[in-house]
Amino acid sequence: MRDSASFWDETPRYGDLVWCKISGSRYDLGIVVDIRGYNYWDPEKTFPKWKYKIWVNGSLIEFNSWKVTKV
Repeated sequence: MRDSASFWDETPRYGDLVWCKISGSRYDLGIVVDIRGYNYWDPEKTFPKWKYKIWVNGSLIEFNSWKVTKV
């Protein structure tokens, strides 16, 4: 199991600036507005199921957790 502090250092949270990927290429910068599927008690195990809602160019778009990278 990953160390919790290391996990959060690399994982985008609410309000973070992120890169959003579409079709394997960088899409654009956005800001994390919401994270659906997040489990406070076991975030590392539920991470693949998270759905990030990102504010990108004036639109709210939903991305899978593995398509979002912290800047």
